Amino acid sequence: ARRGARQAELRGLERGVLLRIAERTALCRPASGADARAADELIRAFEAAHGDHYQLLKPLGEGRQGFTFFAEDRYRSISVCVKFFWAAQPPLSARRAWQITSTLQHPGVVPTFTVERFTLGVNCDPAFAVVSQYVDGRSLETVCQQLSSLDPGHRPAVHDAFVREVGMGLCALIQELHDKGIFHGDLH
Repeated sequence: ARRGARQAELRGLERGVLLRIAERTALCRPASGADARAADELIRAFEAAHGDHYQLLKPLGEGRQGFTFFAEDRYRSISVCVKFFWAAQPPLSARRAWQITSTLQHPGVVPTFTVERFTLGVNCDPAFAVVSQYVDGRSLETVCQQLSSLDPGHRPAVHDAFVREVGMGLCALIQELHDKGIFHGDLH
């Protein structure tokens, strides 16, 4: 009985973590007007500085700190993800994250390959773009939409299996990071 209660408690905890992540994803969308102009300016400046190295192919998403592009690293002939920041100086949390993901090797962590510096114009502060491994997959938002569109009779079993697999993997990764003294601010 205790084991069943503990498993139910873990399932509820896993669901809560995933729901908070999904809510955060939906709430972190910046306004479109000025941000679209800022994004265009960042893209033009990046391409002027690094267009021979990276070819930006398509936007992947946007959030509170910036936006990402699927790109090709022409020097290495590989697909990469390039993240741009809305602010010229990325937040300290972003700088810390790319330092950690540059050195940490774990199947649940996408490695950062490099950070490219470029300027938006004469007498401007430098801007930064983080180049990381591209991982092909579905967003959490897409998965949640797919789960919600299932036949209600099948939804609980599929949802529980998904939450168990992803939630337990996420919790194990967070525990391993905490054991190494690394804390993810978005989850605390």
